[in-house]
Amino acid sequence: MSSIADLVSNYVRYVVLETYAHATESLDKVKQAFINVLPEELRSRVPIVYEVQEGHYGNIVIIVRTFIDRKDYITMLIEYLSKSMSSTDKNQLGSSLRIRVDAAGNLYLRFDKQLAYRGIVKLCDGDDVIKIKISFNLRAKKYGIDKLCKELGLIE
Repeated sequence: MSSIADLVSNYVRYVVLETYAHATESLDKVKQAFINVLPEELRSRVPIVYEVQEGHYGNIVIIVRTFIDRKDYITMLIEYLSKSMSSTDKNQLGSSLRIRVDAAGNLYLRFDKQLAYRGIVKLCDGDDVIKIKISFNLRAKKYGIDKLCKELGLIE
């Protein structure tokens, strides 16, 4: 079995993390929740972008986003997620993998933003989430994304 660093190097293109801070939320708390899904060693290293948008009813919504394409940073993130996710979450991800991967080979994960604020990394299918998109390359599709996710420690 290959190391996580080797798997990332061979099969992962980039990772995007994104969440929304609505007008009714504290931006500082949303930032903290967002940062909490990153491993500690990356929290001050990855650039976080804030994009102000107008919501459906004219309210202000701030999109909080980071783009990671450094393989060593992606490796740290995936190792952190693997260690932080419960067996229940890994089993849930495994059983729902088909609906979380698009035709281009992107894996979409959603984590509970309220729990992330408290330092808990928990899968969630609600609306108040931190989204993580892991973009796999074409070789990953041939290798098998389910097999790859298992070897990365994201599913059991």
